Amino acid sequence: MNWQLKLPMSHHWTWSNTRRHCEGLMRSLMSKRFWLENRLLILIMAVGLALRLFVLFTEGGRMFLGTDDENYVESAEALLRTGMLTYAGWPGPTVFIMPGYPALLGLVFAAAGSASWLAARLMQVAVSMAALWFSVKLGERFGGRQAGLLAGLILAVYPPNLTAPAFLMTEVVFTFSLLLTLYWFDLAAETGRTRWFILTGLALGLGTYFRPTSGLLPVVFFVYLLSRSDFNWKRAVYGTGVMGIILVLLLTPWIIRNYIHFKEFIPFTVAGGNPFLRGTYINSEIIVRNKSERFPWVEG
Repeated sequence: MNWQLKLPMSHHWTWSNTRRHCEGLMRSLMSKRFWLENRLLILIMAVGLALRLFVLFTEGGRMFLGTDDENYVESAEALLRTGMLTYAGWPGPTVFIMPGYPALLGLVFAAAGSASWLAARLMQVAVSMAALWFSVKLGERFGGRQAGLLAGLILAVYPPNLTAPAFLMTEVVFTFSLLLTLYWFDLAAETGRTRWFILTGLALGLGTYFRPTSGLLPVVFFVYLLSRSDFNWKRAVYGTGVMGIILVLLLTPWIIRNYIHFKEFIPFTVAGGNPFLRGTYINSEIIVRNKSERFPWVEG
């Protein structure tokens, strides 16, 4: 049984259709056949979850970078307290980072009642497991059931994926959003249906709020659609246009906010860098001495 989440076939969304779909999904989950035919997937998911929780509760107390992670937590606390996106203790608005991760941490902290690193890490474990599931589904679509299970097994035990949820960084959430985007885009390319292009645009918007690199994916998707024999120029432009419109609509509040504060068109951020190259930033002391809303860096 190649179990997948399927949307109701009706073109007219109604609460009754959604209720029937949910009831059918629950019956499938509770059936003995489902558990037997998906036992390998369930085992892989269980192993992945157990390993992530083991690493979190045995080594999580030592997994602090003392740089971006603390700054993200501080940004989330400031966002809850003032409604303003800041970074690294800067007293005013900034465009140094995208707002997605501080907003997500803020929601977790609000639900937990405090700036709980443990609550945020457990949230990331759940997101990491969702990413694992989508890796299996993507593998199944590209190479069959065995390929999907192999992809899931690799992600379940790959050491960096076990430690990533313990670090309060964007990697885990962005990985999930990227896999979700690719999964929905593959369905869009296969079926040509507008709803899948819309969902792909939504996933792109989600990912871009965490890392702006997602904003470049529509260009890649357009080239891919043109390379397919079942997509002519018109269909490729249409599909890419739908994704692009949804992406732009989702980014519009952020763009307006940036224009209000900085009087410039800033669709993403005005900063970037690679932590692996931090030692090569030979003039970083100049930036530290001349902090601004664009580069509110701290020494260290």
